[in-house]
Amino acid sequence: MTAPRAALFIDAENISPAHADSILRLARGTGQLVSAQAYGDATRQPAWRQVPGLTFVHVEGSRPCATDIRLIVDAMHQAAEGRWDRLCLASSDQDYIPLLTALRAMGRTVTLLGEAKAPPALRAASDVFLELGAEEPPAAAPSRLDLKVRALIAEHSANGRGMPLTSLGCQMSQKHGVAAKSLVEGTWRSYAKARPALFEVDPPGEDARIRFRPSGFAGPARLTSVA
Repeated sequence: MTAPRAALFIDAENISPAHADSILRLARGTGQLVSAQAYGDATRQPAWRQVPGLTFVHVEGSRPCATDIRLIVDAMHQAAEGRWDRLCLASSDQDYIPLLTALRAMGRTVTLLGEAKAPPALRAASDVFLELGAEEPPAAAPSRLDLKVRALIAEHSANGRGMPLTSLGCQMSQKHGVAAKSLVEGTWRSYAKARPALFEVDPPGEDARIRFRPSGFAGPARLTSVA
């Protein structure tokens, strides 16, 4: 039996990027994820723009409710074209109640991914409500070494592709005097694999790259000096 096609729409102005990994995981659990889009003003949402697997749709932020309007228009247009069977909406904004109601009337299944602040009326407008953060234990703050690795990846990454794993080893040794052999894990690949909330790495190969997960570094308490 073919899995239902699912689309993910994220109101980046309303949901913290700290939930990015959970949102993608939950959305993938609803069916075959055919598209994943985050909406917001790119100048105010640098963390969301760097999340792997998401297409960021820039919405100029000076107009009231600009993000809501663009997301609603795109969702209705795609639903009318029959691009997907299920909608996953990540937001806690009750302005989306008419959208959810309309999509359900069209026969689409709606899953709402919202925070604890999501109002009851919005929850009731969906088929399924999943509360973000309800079962997520607080992650440990990144270490100073984690922050140095993140800074290097950010410096050498192009279009969110990350940097070559081999280059990371060279740069960490040259700039910070940290060699892979000095790590408890023994290699930078193992180092990244031991921190899945902070980094992701390609399968072994000549062109393998490493990327950082913005959600793992989100929050004022995590933005500390890397000196």
